[in-house]
Order: sequence, then C-alpha cells, then structure tokens
Amino acid sequence: MCHNRAMRHIGIYSGTFDPVHAGHLAFADEAQRAGRLDHVVFMPEEQPRGKVNVSNIEQRVALLQNQLTATHHEIYRASHPRFSIAKTLPELAKQYQNTTFSFLMGSDIVPSLHKWPGIKLLLTQHRIIIGIRASDRAEDIANALDRLQASYVIVTTPHAHMSSRQLRQSL
Repeated sequence: MCHNRAMRHIGIYSGTFDPVHAGHLAFADEAQRAGRLDHVVFMPEEQPRGKVNVSNIEQRVALLQNQLTATHHEIYRASHPRFSIAKTLPELAKQYQNTTFSFLMGSDIVPSLHKWPGIKLLLTQHRIIIGIRASDRAEDIANALDRLQASYVIVTTPHAHMSSRQLRQSL
C-alpha cells in the first residue's frame, strides 16, 4: 500500500537571534503568510560568521523556545555550528522528508549572497524569502536578486527597524 503524503513547505530561518525580538517573530509570521509556508523552523547558529561575543547558544535557544511557545514555529539545532549550504541542505533534506524549503533572511544579507559557497545550488533548488530592513529599498533588493536569478518573495513588517545589536546596546 502506497501512502502518498502531501509535500510540506517550510521556511528555514537561520541566524544568531541574540536576542530574539519582535522583528524576528514578525518576519517569520509574515514570511509564513506570504510564502504560504506550513511553518517556520528557526535555526540558531552556534558560531555565526563575522560575529563575536554572542551569547551562549543554550541561552539563545532557551529564549527562542520561550518566544515560540505560542506560535506554529519550531527550533532545529544543526549538527554543525553555522549554516553552510554544503552541510545544512543535506541535513535538512534528511530531517524533513517530503518537504520543500524557503530560506528566510534579512535584506542586509542580499549584497553578500553572491559570495556564499554553493549559493547557485541554494538558489536553483530553493526559494528565498527576504525581510526588508529599515535601511533597504525593496526595488534595490529585487534588482540584486534578479541578477542572481533567484526565486524570491519580499516581505515587509512594521518591525523592520529592530535589530538585536540595538537591543543589546540598550541593555
């Protein structure tokens, strides 16, 4: 007997989340709606690229778990310390079978996407959902993504001005 399960579509939101804030959550919710995602998987990176003095991963995961209890989102801990197309994509495919992925990221990441090892693989096989940050213009981001021949959705939220860095500095 063949069980034909429907293909799920989830969003993968990798980041530091130090600390997680209303901007992260608003983006995940809007990405879920606009991208017609079944749910969003937050993937906190243990050792984010280019960031120093980040809070302990266990503290960040605990904060995420506390914030996500009222949502349909979940947390996934990768077996390696940071997001990597070569390592993370196969791991996700194994963990989430019968699933297509969209990758969530802020518009501040787009200018450096072309430098990511394996970015062509990610962009040819998966869609990205971009949250516009307060300092970016959607049309500039769309032009950059078009040059990369990416499949994408651009979303905006009322919390685009928020950043973890500002929150840490205000504390």
